[in-house]
Amino acid sequence: MKKHEKIMITLLLLFMIAYALNFVWESIHYPLYNCKWPLGSCALVTSFRDAIIIVGIFLGGGLVFRDFYWPFSLTKKKIALFFIVAFFIAYGIELQGLYLGKWEYNALMPIIPLLNVGVSPILQMLVAPLVAFFLVKKIMKKHIKEAQVT
Repeated sequence: MKKHEKIMITLLLLFMIAYALNFVWESIHYPLYNCKWPLGSCALVTSFRDAIIIVGIFLGGGLVFRDFYWPFSLTKKKIALFFIVAFFIAYGIELQGLYLGKWEYNALMPIIPLLNVGVSPILQMLVAPLVAFFLVKKIMKKHIKEAQVT
């Protein structure tokens, strides 16, 4: 398999896994919101957006670290940068959604003091990408090793 084919398969697999993980998360934390859309529509749309963001983090990390497979050999520096970037992405999305009235929290949502955003969506963007990276690594183990050598 050619290098660009491995990259495309990795990205497609990452997107599918990230979408599935986010769909489950969105479905579970849906009761923490006063959502204007029904559960299915809300989870489908937001999961798609979140999967695109995770692929973007993957690609952005590839540019920053000059290593397309950076999440498969995490160092403290990579993890720290990932958490900072993922936190600010999640925080920005939450602020935008809240202030534009796209969604609102109900009384069940735990709120991060001073930041006034929900705990669940912030955790989602910190946890889901790492789980997705881990699963892609497990599935693509042989191909990743070959790509890192070449």
